[in-house]
Amino acid sequence: MKFALIDSYRYWWPVTILPPDPDNAGKVLKQTMKIEFEAENRDEAIARMEKVATLPPSEQDAHELDELRRIVKNWDEVTEADLKTPVPFTPEVFEKALKNVWFRIGVYRAYGESLAADKARLGN
Repeated sequence: MKFALIDSYRYWWPVTILPPDPDNAGKVLKQTMKIEFEAENRDEAIARMEKVATLPPSEQDAHELDELRRIVKNWDEVTEADLKTPVPFTPEVFEKALKNVWFRIGVYRAYGESLAADKARLGN
């Protein structure tokens, strides 16, 4: 496939969420979903990193949440606790998910992996 030069790059990426297993002490559950990301361009990423570096730790978390709000555009394979009822992506539901630390960690990890996908491939 030829390289396509575009202004904004959106793509789906698998995400793994690892919350503690409530029934097995010291174990985690493996929950999966897909997220549609819109990647930052290089200038945006550098500006964001420079800004975060100047913020006190108490403000860095809020800035990181704003980053997720900018780059996450949609999700798939998200259900209610019954594992049958799909949960549509809306800003309100996404805000609810952001309150879950394991969700945030999983999304950050997946976004980082997506940006370094060529490095992961080269290691295999």
